[in-house]
Amino acid sequence: MSTDRKLNDGLRRSAQARTSDKLNALYAVLADVECDIGRLTEPLDLKTVQTRAGVGEKFLYGQKHKYTTKPKIQRRINEINELWKKIKPEDEIEPEQSELDKAQSEAKYWEDRYRKLARHCNIWFHRMRDQSRVLRASQAEFGNVRKFNHKR
Repeated sequence: MSTDRKLNDGLRRSAQARTSDKLNALYAVLADVECDIGRLTEPLDLKTVQTRAGVGEKFLYGQKHKYTTKPKIQRRINEINELWKKIKPEDEIEPEQSELDKAQSEAKYWEDRYRKLARHCNIWFHRMRDQSRVLRASQAEFGNVRKFNHKR
């Protein structure tokens, strides 16, 4: 029984240490952002803070932190966003992209994807053609080449 208790205590302590490390990482990210509010290009949200801290996007949505830690961090994020809006004038905030710009950027993305795919298809076509030439040469020299049987 004592070994089970020690094991459970050890697991609990390690879980608490991991949780406190993650919370410390979150608070460190918030402190860094508060020091350099001018470097923000857009308002903060909970997801970006968690991603920057490296704790996972769903960490604060768990049972333990949902009603305690998450509201505190959300309030702090809102305070940082209010300070950012005071520092950065409204005319500096970049307007939303127009629908035409969005469509053009998406078209460019798909055009690049098509070119990349076409390049890969061309490479594989030439590789297969070269392999068929090798097979034909070996068939001419040694007779029929048997197919490989993968099912044994």
